[in-house]
Amino acid sequence: MSLIEALLKELDEKPELASKLWRALLEAKMKAEAAEESGSRQRGREEEPESDSSTATRSPHSGMPATASTQA
Repeated sequence: MSLIEALLKELDEKPELASKLWRALLEAKMKAEAAEESGSRQRGREEEPESDSSTATRSPHSGMPATASTQA
């Protein structure tokens, strides 16, 4: 008998154990999905350009957005 067959037989004989195992698997899956989503959002924030910085006029000396005094 393989390990999987033994596990399935044990779960058939003990439905409360099967239920606990199923809940634990679902909980682990939900946590993994939440962590993946959180990581995706964090990576997205790191890759996003600063808001409107790509179209802002830059000061030729500092690389900072130009002010009225540096635009003149």
